[in-house]
Amino acid sequence: MDQFEIEERANRIDEIYVAHTSAHRAVAGIEDCLRRSLTAAEPLNAVLIGRAGTGKTTVCNAVLQHLPRRIDVREGKEVTVIPAFYSEIPSPATIRGVASSLLGALGDVHPDRGTAINLTHRVITQLKACETRLILLDEFQHLLDEKRSRREEYRQDVSNWVKTLINKTHVPMVLVGMPECEVLVDADPQLARRFQRRFRLDNLGFGGKEKGEFRLFVEALGAAIPEYCNLAGFPDLSSKTEALALYAASGGNPSYATGLMKETVIVTLRARRETTTMEDFAAAYDIGVSQSGSLVKINPFRLSQEELVRNIKNGFRGVN
Repeated sequence: MDQFEIEERANRIDEIYVAHTSAHRAVAGIEDCLRRSLTAAEPLNAVLIGRAGTGKTTVCNAVLQHLPRRIDVREGKEVTVIPAFYSEIPSPATIRGVASSLLGALGDVHPDRGTAINLTHRVITQLKACETRLILLDEFQHLLDEKRSRREEYRQDVSNWVKTLINKTHVPMVLVGMPECEVLVDADPQLARRFQRRFRLDNLGFGGKEKGEFRLFVEALGAAIPEYCNLAGFPDLSSKTEALALYAASGGNPSYATGLMKETVIVTLRARRETTTMEDFAAAYDIGVSQSGSLVKINPFRLSQEELVRNIKNGFRGVN
């Protein structure tokens, strides 16, 4: 088995969708905004907030999955219908750059030609032509350049641009980003009024007597991996000891946990084995995967449950 095949099998983990409660709530909330906006006097907009790795992209993909692009034939002509789309704000960000990014996502052949005003006008025209019903605008905090965001004039320009786009198209918008993106939204009372709905994602809790969100997440993900990655076996992550080690290694961050599990599969396949063990997890952790989010300084997969608990309690940074 060559390296390409090994990585291809491990990357199938990305196809597994496991929604924890806050992610499920965000998907349902965004879909509710979309549904109600069809008949409301004003579109219902939202802000999706979370630190890196907490599931913002997963939520966006789940929403888009139910609103696929399609080609309709009308009066003998093909028409591209884009019910919803995702666009990432470039960094450094400008209003012109954001408009250009939206045009690119809508399939415009020359998305970077024109002034900010011209590009925005074309965005409005394209949204109507593509029958777009929802915009997911990611990395909104990139508009919060430290120096520019201190200027009231700049904040007002950004707010006015967003409000204009919403008013002219009646298309609901979800602003996606780090927690600081709320600063730009809340700086303008009118913008804050338009984005009253807030969905927050965070690292997952381990739980106590009852299984927490993290345990439920990795248990479901681990159970699906053998089928997706064509493995003979994978550790039972419903076990509290194994789940606690993975929690310590990832800090409860879904992305770190998923990345570590993917690297663990690669370790297994490189060793020409088809059954993954907890020692493979330890080897993957030693490589450096997830260590920036780890709650302990030493390899948690080589500690007893008592040692794990003691290390996690000691300041969430571990002791030797």
